[in-house]
Amino acid sequence: MPGLSDNDISPHITYPPPRHRFEQAAARNNAEGLYNVGVLHSSGQIGYTANQTAAMEYFNRSAHPVRPDQAPFPMALHALGGHFQNQGAEHWRTAKKYYIKAAQAGTQYVC
Repeated sequence: MPGLSDNDISPHITYPPPRHRFEQAAARNNAEGLYNVGVLHSSGQIGYTANQTAAMEYFNRSAHPVRPDQAPFPMALHALGGHFQNQGAEHWRTAKKYYIKAAQAGTQYVC
């Protein structure tokens, strides 16, 4: 548009970085926030060093929330299923249990 700069069309709006929001939610034991921090640990994103042990701790906390108003986060259940599936045949029953719970909780990712 003539006479308008890019700043006039789309003003600069700053938002806190996703990492900060995820960490705040996890600090409140929010199941989705715990899952997201687990993903950051798992993949080594946004300044996190990849750490599978820490990721599994966050996924476990997300899948088994301590807050009575929180249901298990479906993707955390799925992530735990994948973890146990990759641990060998002796852990496949546990993996299946988590995949079934994930499907029952509404995730579209069953396996």
